[in-house]
Amino acid sequence: MSFAVGPMSDEDLTAVVSYLRTLPPIKNPVPQDEWGLLAKALSSKFNPRMAKAKRYVPPSETPSVARGDYLANGPALCFWCHTPTDPTAGFAEIGTRFSGGAEPEPDALDEHYEVLPPNLTPDPETGALARYDEQSFVDRVRKVGAVSKGSPMPWDNFKQMTDGDLKSIFAYLRSLPPTKRFTGPGRRPTGWQPEKGRADPTPS
Repeated sequence: MSFAVGPMSDEDLTAVVSYLRTLPPIKNPVPQDEWGLLAKALSSKFNPRMAKAKRYVPPSETPSVARGDYLANGPALCFWCHTPTDPTAGFAEIGTRFSGGAEPEPDALDEHYEVLPPNLTPDPETGALARYDEQSFVDRVRKVGAVSKGSPMPWDNFKQMTDGDLKSIFAYLRSLPPTKRFTGPGRRPTGWQPEKGRADPTPS
């Protein structure tokens, strides 16, 4: 179950509505949403869009931790995939926020592989940010994108963000307390397990 956007401030919601109202009208009847029982049950328990938005921090060419905090825990919804949660308990967080997903998902295009959002805290051994500086992080998002087209990460959306916003997200993630939590390669063979006595900390 995925969501397109996280909790947004009134300022951003107003801007989105204002923009949509500038678009020319197009006649395009669409079918009514049909949610299955599982989707209805899950949405009644937890929906990250119902979470209270953080205080709005306006965009700026100068990166800021506060702007990154607003984006990563708000509209960009980074926390949703990169935090271990328990779907049987209303998606309650069961580990440190941004320390990586709880369970791998099947690669959408290759049943022989699975993907797991990595630990984004600045732990030098198990955190994905250990191998990035600010510019390489921006390049990773904007130029490299998904290693696998079956990844659930919306790379095409994120690469449209401004450099200021991407750098702000990086600054915020770097400001988090390091959490030592090994999640393994981001994309790996289905059922992957680390070798006994060895843990490859390099996420893909």
